[in-house]
Amino acid sequence: MKEINSSKSSTRTIPAADLKVETQGDIKTETCTYPLRQPQEDKEDFFIRVRASTLKRCRRQLLKIRKNKFPFGEFLLAIFTLCFGAVIGAWLAGIKMNDYRAFSFYIILPVTGAVCLVAYIFYRKMSVQNPAEIASEILADLPDPECTSEIKENHEPKRS
Repeated sequence: MKEINSSKSSTRTIPAADLKVETQGDIKTETCTYPLRQPQEDKEDFFIRVRASTLKRCRRQLLKIRKNKFPFGEFLLAIFTLCFGAVIGAWLAGIKMNDYRAFSFYIILPVTGAVCLVAYIFYRKMSVQNPAEIASEILADLPDPECTSEIKENHEPKRS
């Protein structure tokens, strides 16, 4: 049988990493260097310096949106709709004011519904900050990549 040697290979090689192991007493350190590859969409990208205090403020603002617990306001809204639905249902069913159920359907439930509606409005107004306001605060804190300038490497302040 004859072996066929092809000069064109479809295999690709990857450069091996340079591995260096140093020993200082009982402590061994390993250093591995290898070529870095950058995605095509990141070729024109650059880094921007952002202070840690700015990131903390932005994280605090974002956590306000994230920490939604039990939706108490939605519970109040549900009670409001149930109460007024019961009143409308009683009216359509023809329950008269001289009936023993009329007191609960025409007096208690409308008052309970109105109280829940007012409580819902105040709860939403006082406890939930508009996400658009939080987003505008975060955008005001974070640097805009379109409005940045390049820093010279050997930029040292002048001493007098």
